[in-house]
Amino acid sequence: MKDLIKQGIIKYFGGKPEFMHRGLLDGVDLAFMVHTASGDKPTLSIAKGSNGCIAKTMTFKGVSAHAGGSPQNGVNALYAANLALNAANALRETFVDNNHIRFHPIITHGGDAVNAIPDKVTMESYVRGASMEEIVKANKKINRAFA
Repeated sequence: MKDLIKQGIIKYFGGKPEFMHRGLLDGVDLAFMVHTASGDKPTLSIAKGSNGCIAKTMTFKGVSAHAGGSPQNGVNALYAANLALNAANALRETFVDNNHIRFHPIITHGGDAVNAIPDKVTMESYVRGASMEEIVKANKKINRAFA
């Protein structure tokens, strides 16, 4: 998606904000959105609101080196990213269930060659939640874990 934004094809990471930006919801008084839900059998429920989110891009910078010949000269950005993921995952049990905090990062670039210590790793994620107040609180915790 980042490439689509750079190319000017889209402006937002999420579908609904992009639709609003393009005017596709102009004049719409009511819209029903469907998302997956938890549970062991399908149910139909109507609830007020939905999870909002903060979109995040994280970059880890290291120093490249030949992995076979001189790994001691490198600083592995992928190892740093892995540590950050583990630190953020350790926070999951601190989130209150009713706040619906969700954090689901992906690695979008993890290195350039298997025989090189990666000097740059990028990740993207959302921090989602039932209210902006709780999203901001969770985002601060996640930022500390990633730092």
